[in-house]
Amino acid sequence: GGKGKLPAIETRHRETEQTSYNVPMNLKRHLLIRMTLVGLLCWLAVSVYVVTQAGRRTAQNMAVVADKLQAMVALDVMQRLVSTGSDAGYPALGWVAGYFPDPLCLRYRAANGSTSEQGCSPHEPAGAYPRWLMRILTALGPEHRVLRRDISLWSRSAGVLEVELDENRLMEREWRSVKNLLGLTAVTLLVLAALIFW
Repeated sequence: GGKGKLPAIETRHRETEQTSYNVPMNLKRHLLIRMTLVGLLCWLAVSVYVVTQAGRRTAQNMAVVADKLQAMVALDVMQRLVSTGSDAGYPALGWVAGYFPDPLCLRYRAANGSTSEQGCSPHEPAGAYPRWLMRILTALGPEHRVLRRDISLWSRSAGVLEVELDENRLMEREWRSVKNLLGLTAVTLLVLAALIFW
């Protein structure tokens, strides 16, 4: 009679051990899932903040940048007018834009009707960044503005300079920062997961 009860006792003992082992494992899995969700939500919140702040900061600086560009373009046009063989209708927009870190779109319309532009993306690049990033900037970022500055030489209008933020290139730049944040979040979650299951 005693021998028949022994296997049953051992079976119940094994089931008790498995149950006590599964309880902390389930808790660890739930903890890891919650930590992952919190980490992704934090990454999304930081991404929204980074993108909107970058757009606002650039928009706030645009007026000052436009004034500086006005003086630089006027100087370049004047040098081209006094130089032999230079076309004053096409100033070196790429040269003046290179002095500023923000992704700006510059358009110049000369008095003779010629036009030139620099740094203006014609459309959204395919796959350069997620579309939801642009929606965030449109919804929470600054209003899109075009600043116009007259280029005058010797009391005469030589042309008009238009300055605006190139949002596509801004998104490409900020998306790189957001991806770096995502990588940091992933590494942090992996380290925490290793500590939990250690």
